[in-house]
Parts: sequence; structure tokens; C-alpha cells
Amino acid sequence: MNDAYFINALIENFRKKSKKIKRFKDENWLKYENGGGADNIPNTIISILSSFERLPKSNHNYLRAIVILDSDRQYVGMPLKNDKQKIIDFCKMNEIKYHILEKREMENYIPNEVFDEIAFETDDEYLKAYNSLSPIAKDYFDIEKGFIESYTNLHFEVKKLFKDDDNFKLFRKKWKPKIFHSKGSSFKSEFPKLFEHKNVTQQNLLNRVIHQNNKNELQEILSKINELL
Repeated sequence: MNDAYFINALIENFRKKSKKIKRFKDENWLKYENGGGADNIPNTIISILSSFERLPKSNHNYLRAIVILDSDRQYVGMPLKNDKQKIIDFCKMNEIKYHILEKREMENYIPNEVFDEIAFETDDEYLKAYNSLSPIAKDYFDIEKGFIESYTNLHFEVKKLFKDDDNFKLFRKKWKPKIFHSKGSSFKSEFPKLFEHKNVTQQNLLNRVIHQNNKNELQEILSKINELL
């Protein structure tokens, strides 16, 4: 459910493209389902499909759904991990739409302008360092955990992304964000809320994908949802 903030940001900022989606959402005809992580997504879908077992057609004919997944890639062109490929195979077999994000995680789509303001307000050195990275390095950086491995042990493609970075030592330390103060709050529950920040706009979102292989990825996600309505 935390990733719903990303989809909501697309709906709110690409209003012409999302007009029908918003109407369906407002009428509660469209809803988000928590997949519970890559290992549990097939189980979630199988549970939903089981409700159609007594109907005349194959149960997947009655399911209008799209599975949207983080790629978990650490660099451009990195092969998908087995758990992601299994989900793709499952979706193809059951004729279910899916979308694998080009960037590492949904968090990597948050506009630079959001980090600019937060880093300035909180004097957060980690965020300042992140925002100084190249656009592609930002795409594949694990914002929450940083780098667990030493530079020597990184894949050579990852090394290329960070070879000129003076902040690598800072990224070896797990980020302790100053913006989350609530007791019991966590990165996974709080960080996606930044998609609601006032500095999130259509143009700023587009600026985060302009360098990608798929420059129209955000619009494509909305198109895939629209095709189901």
C-alpha cells in the first residue's frame, strides 16, 4: 500500500491522462492491493482468482489488474532477479498486465526539487550528497540502505556510476533521515509520502525520466491502467 503514493502522484499530476482513472478511483471501482513483496504477489493474485472459479470462463478472464514492480536493478541493463522473472512468467501465463519499473525502486522517481527543499530545511548531508549524483546514478541508488559493500566489491557497472563520487563513504552509512520523527515510523511507510510534497509536479516527474531509455514510462503506466477500465 505504500507504493500507492507513487500511482496517486501520477494520477494527480497527469490529469488529462488520468481523468478516467480518477473517476474510477473516486467511485471505488479501482483499488490497490498489497502484493506483500515479490515472493507473495502470485499468492495474492491466486487468492483473488479463486473467487471466479465457479464462473464459465477461465478465471483470469474476469480479473482486470496490473502488477507494478520495482526492478531492484543496480545499474542499467542489469538482468532481473529470479523472483521478478517468476512474477513476469506468472503474469504472462495468466494474461495479467504488468510493469517493471526502469529505475531501481519507486522512491527513485521522487523529483529532485523535493530533496532540494528537505535537504536545505534539515541540513541533511546524505540527501545533499544524493541530490548531487548524476541522474542515472540516482536511478539505481538504494536511498534507504546506501552501500553495504565496499567500493572494491561493487559490480563494475556500479563502480562506473560512482567512480567520481566524493561522497561514497557517506553512502556506506545507512541513512538516518531527519525528516521522520514519529515514533515507530519507518522508511517504507514514511518515505513514499514525499510523493505528496508540494514540489511534485508533472514537469518535475518528467524531468526524472527524461534521460531514461523509456522517456514515456510514466504515461505508459497510466495507459496500461486505462486499458483495463
